[in-house]
Amino acid sequence: MQRTVTLTAGQRAEFIELSDFFRILTDTSGATFSVEFYMNGARATDDASAVSSGYAERFLQGTFDKVVITPNIATTVSFVTRLGNEVRYDIPPTGKVSISAGAFAHGVKTVTTASSGMLGANGNRGYLLIQNKDAVGNIWVRVDGGGATVATGVQIGPGSTWEITGRLPTGAINAIGDIASNPNVLVVEG
Repeated sequence: MQRTVTLTAGQRAEFIELSDFFRILTDTSGATFSVEFYMNGARATDDASAVSSGYAERFLQGTFDKVVITPNIATTVSFVTRLGNEVRYDIPPTGKVSISAGAFAHGVKTVTTASSGMLGANGNRGYLLIQNKDAVGNIWVRVDGGGATVATGVQIGPGSTWEITGRLPTGAINAIGDIASNPNVLVVEG
């Protein structure tokens, strides 16, 4: 189904229709959009952000039943959703793709039997790896800024690694361990 809608800046517009294909055809202002896909109330993919005319998403395995579009500025946008069909559009996408190549911080942390800060909040976090290099001690990591406990943390056993890519936590990261002092915890943040 093709739709043309007028949206204000930051307005979340939801459209419900079983589909496996989505494309932004045109907009009147050169806006960029964030696009969210849902299936049965749960996110179907990671969000697309700062996309513009020509952006398309094809679900090769499965479908979505709701799409949410949010423009950065007021605009009139045309888009299409389809089930089982792909729409070709001969105007290439506008805008640019930027891949940030930032520095990585590499450090060793000591984890004790009291919850303590491992990393501060970081809204630009693009990569996180935590490796417990201790031979016997377990650690539990909490990534939402709250105090880490055995009950609320993600357990990283002796010699184990936890790597997070894609959608990363931006809050402070805290940890607690089951030995008095574990100075063998490697943390890499990018």
